[in-house]
Amino acid sequence: MSHDDKTIRILKYIEEHWAERCYAPSFRDIQAGCGISSLSVVTWHVGKLERRGKIKRTPNIARSITLTGPAGW
Repeated sequence: MSHDDKTIRILKYIEEHWAERCYAPSFRDIQAGCGISSLSVVTWHVGKLERRGKIKRTPNIARSITLTGPAGW
């Protein structure tokens, strides 16, 4: 699986979590939901999504991920 595939999978997980629960997932939720081995990998991919403008988040605030546009990559 490529890095972009994992990033897309994380974005889809975030979108589904929001749709089902109406709040953002934690990094540990993302880790478990996407079958990722470490939190540092989650952190790297979430940062990538933020740099690409797919999400926004507030530093040092738990569950602060918000989607910035319509669903999809």
